[in-house]
Amino acid sequence: MKKAYIEKSFFKSRLFKRLLSSYIFVISALFLIYISIMLYDTKVSCSEQKRQYYYANIDKFANSVDSALMDAVVISTNLNSSDILNMYTMNNKGITSENIPVSSVISEIKNSTVSRRNINIYDTILFIDGSTTAFSSTKNYNLSIPYSFTSHINTIEQNISLNDILELDSNEIIFSKKFAIYSQRYISTYASGTIYVLFDSSFITDIADNLFKNERNVVVSIQNTPVYSDGSIKNEVTYETTSAINPKLKYKVTADKSNFGLVINSRFLITMLIIGGVSVILIGGSIFLAGMFYKPVGNIEKIISGSQSHSNITAGNNSYDEFNNISAKIHQLMLENTDYKEKIISIKPYAQKGMLHKILSNNSNIDIVNSPDYDILQKKYYIISDINIAYIGKDTPENNDWSNIHNIIENISNEMSDENTNILLYDIDRFNIFAIINSDIHNNLEDIFYKILDSINIQKNNNDYAITIGVDKVRINISEISDACHNCSLALNYILTGGRNAVYYYSPDDFSSDESYYFPSDSINKLTIFIKENRKNKISDYLNDIMNTNITKHSDNLKVMSMLIDELHVTAAKSVKNVFSGHPVNFKLEKIKFTATIEEIFSYYEDVLNTACDEYKIFKEKSNDISNDDSAIIDEINNNITNSELSLAYLTEKFGVSNKYISTMCKRILGMTYIQYVQNERIKLSINYIQNSNYTLDEIASMCGYTSQLTFRRNFKNVTGVNPSEYK
Repeated sequence: MKKAYIEKSFFKSRLFKRLLSSYIFVISALFLIYISIMLYDTKVSCSEQKRQYYYANIDKFANSVDSALMDAVVISTNLNSSDILNMYTMNNKGITSENIPVSSVISEIKNSTVSRRNINIYDTILFIDGSTTAFSSTKNYNLSIPYSFTSHINTIEQNISLNDILELDSNEIIFSKKFAIYSQRYISTYASGTIYVLFDSSFITDIADNLFKNERNVVVSIQNTPVYSDGSIKNEVTYETTSAINPKLKYKVTADKSNFGLVINSRFLITMLIIGGVSVILIGGSIFLAGMFYKPVGNIEKIISGSQSHSNITAGNNSYDEFNNISAKIHQLMLENTDYKEKIISIKPYAQKGMLHKILSNNSNIDIVNSPDYDILQKKYYIISDINIAYIGKDTPENNDWSNIHNIIENISNEMSDENTNILLYDIDRFNIFAIINSDIHNNLEDIFYKILDSINIQKNNNDYAITIGVDKVRINISEISDACHNCSLALNYILTGGRNAVYYYSPDDFSSDESYYFPSDSINKLTIFIKENRKNKISDYLNDIMNTNITKHSDNLKVMSMLIDELHVTAAKSVKNVFSGHPVNFKLEKIKFTATIEEIFSYYEDVLNTACDEYKIFKEKSNDISNDDSAIIDEINNNITNSELSLAYLTEKFGVSNKYISTMCKRILGMTYIQYVQNERIKLSINYIQNSNYTLDEIASMCGYTSQLTFRRNFKNVTGVNPSEYK
C-alpha cells in the first residue's frame, strides 16, 4: 500500500509547523489586503454614486421649480403688457375719459392666470402703488392703507402670507393663507405696482419629497431657506445649482456625511465568498508544500538517528526540532563511534549547500559555519561573483543547454579548487550562479575569474550563449557577505555599455553621479506623431540619436544610464497611451527585467513602438470602415439636427435597429454618444445665430430644434459654461 505523502508525525515537527504557519500567514495577509482594497473601492464607489444622485436630484428639483417660476414670469409679463390694465391706470389718473370697469381688470388677471394651466397656482393678485385697491382673478380688495412697494421682488418665498409680506392684518383668506409667493414689479406708462403669483404652499415641498423621500438626514433649501428636511445633519455636504430663470436664485441640497457610507451589496459578498474559498484551497495546498519541503529534512534526521530512534523521538514528544536533533546526533556520533563517519560524509554536501543558502540569504549562524566539521568558508579571504548566462541566439533555446552550461561551470570550479583555494557555487536561477572563491592567499584572486570565463567559453562550444561575470572586492569579514552578493550583482550592470562575454568589477564611483542625461523634452509628442503617421524610420533615427549621444557622454556612468532607461520606458508607455487613448491593444509594454546591453534595450523599445505603428494602422482602418447603414443613420441625424422630432425612437423605427446599436455606433464613429452629438451640434448652430443674427433667444431655440426654452438654456450652459443671454 502506498504511503501517504503527509504523515501525522509531521504535525509534531516545529520546522513543519513553522513552514505551514509562514504559508498560512502569507495567504491570510493577502486575503486581508484584498478585503481592505475591496472595502475601500466599494466605499469610494458608493460615495461617487451618492454624489451623482444628489447632483441629479437637485437639478431635477431646480427644473421643476423653474418650470413653475416660468409660468409666474409669463403671467407677470402678460399683465405688464396688458392694454386693459394700462387704460385702467390712465383712467384713474384722469388722462383719458374712457371708462374701464373693475370687472375687466379682474377678467384680464384671470385670463393670464388660467392660460398657464398650472394647478399649483392658487391666484394672481395685483397691487398699484399708492392705491387702496388690489385686484385678483376673482375680485378686488379694499386695503386699509395705500399700497407701497416692498423689496420682495423676482424671487419666491415659501410658506408665507401676503399679510406677512405687506405687514397687513386683513381677514381675507387670500391675505392670511400661507402660500409660496413669487413677486414681480408691474410697470406701465402711468402707474407702477407689484404682481404676486400665489402657489399652493405645499407644491415645492412635494417636489422635494418625491425626489428625496428615500433619503435621511437631508435638507433642501431655496436661497438658504429650508423647504424640505428629514433628520438631522452633523457633518454637512452641500450640492448647489442656479436657477435658469433668475441667476441670483440658488437651489441647494445639504446631506449628512453619514449618507455617503459603505453599502455592502450582494456582489461584494459573493466576491468575498469566492476569495474565502480560494484561500481555503490555498491553505490545503500549503499543507502539501510544507510537507514536500520538510520531508528531505526528516529523511536526513532518519539517516542520522535511525528509524527506530526517530520513532521514539516523535512518539514521546508533542513537538520536536529536527535541526537540534541532527546537530546533537552528529556530535554524539563523532564522539562515540567513528563508524558513523560514513553517514556524516554522505550528508556533508547537502549540509554545505544548505549552509551556503542560509549564508547568502543573510540568515545563518556564523558560529556553525566556522565549525571544522564543515569545509565551507574556512579560509581567510573570500571574493564573490555573479555568473550571468544569457541566450543571444535567434532560435528558441533548448532546456538541456542551460543544465549543460551549469554542469560545465560546476566541473570547472571543481577542477580549479585545491588545498589553498576552494570554489563554491550556489544556483540562484538558470540565468545566474553565485561563485565564491575562498582562499588563504590574497594575491591574484580576481584573476581566477578570467580563467573561469575562458574555460567556460572553450568548453561550452555554443556561441548562442554569452557568459558575463560580475565581481565584488576581496573581503575577510564573513558578516559582509550580503553586501558582497549585492555588489557583484550590481557589477553585471556594466553589460549595459560594455557588452557581454566579459568580467566586470564593482566600483561604487560608477553608481553615484549628479550628471544629467540627454533626453529631448518633447519626446512624447514626437513619438506620438511618428506612431500615428507610421514613420518607423523616424522612430529608429530618433532613438538612435538619444542612445548614441548618451553613450558618447556617459558610457562609464551606470547611474545616469539607468535613469536614461527609466525615462525611455516612461516616454514609450505615455506615447502608446496617447495614441490609443484607452482603446485596447494587442501587445504589452513591459520593462526589461533581465540584464541587457544598451543596444538591446533601445532595440526592444523600437520594436514595441513599431508594433504600435502597425496596431494603430489597423485600428484606424477599422474606425474608418463605416458601413452603408451606419453612414445613412449619421446622414439622417445631420439632416434633421434642427428637427425637434428627431429622437432615438424615430431612428430605430426608421432603420430597424436598436437604441444600443445607434449609441454604440455613434460612440465608435463620432467619438461621443448620440445625445452628446445632437446637443453639441445644436448648440454650435445656436452660437452662430447669436453671433450673426438678430433673432431672439426664443426664436433661436426653436430654430435649433428645442421646444423648451428652459432645456435650451440648460444645454447651452452645459456646453459653453455660460447662459445664452451672457454669450454675446
